Amino acid sequence: MAERSSRSQSALREALLGAYRYALALTRDEWIANDLLGDACLSVLRADGPLDTAYLLKAVRSRFIDHCRRAGGERSRVVSLNGEACPPARPERDTHADTDAATTLDRALAALRPEEREVLFLHAVTGLTAKQIATISDRPRSTVLSLLKRGRSKVRQRMHTTAGRGIDHE
Repeated sequence: MAERSSRSQSALREALLGAYRYALALTRDEWIANDLLGDACLSVLRADGPLDTAYLLKAVRSRFIDHCRRAGGERSRVVSLNGEACPPARPERDTHADTDAATTLDRALAALRPEEREVLFLHAVTGLTAKQIATISDRPRSTVLSLLKRGRSKVRQRMHTTAGRGIDHE
């Protein structure tokens, strides 16, 4: 019995960590990511939903879209996942080792459209399949595959271009 409880707690921790990383990838702001995760968890608990990874990711995404809608009146805008206005992210504190490759990768990911960054994150970091991502993001599988291909191509191109001319200091 204790082993089952330990596995459940471990699975919950992994689901929460994955959902936080996803929120951070969407917002690029640790404070907003924390708020989104908290709101998503409350929502899941109120709905008596399962605290599994897929359900939690869908709740985080929904809260992110709501956040962007509420922030629509701000002057400086970034287009969010569904075309709503969303405030720009606050500058992120550097949590990576201070390397040129990490900086270049951060810049390459920041240059992606939010939809491409979302799909690339869900596939590369959480290991979800295109079908699972389609379910979470309410998109056709073919759209997810296209976004994934374009996102990878843009990151690869940006990394190759930057490596070819040295790290750019924007």
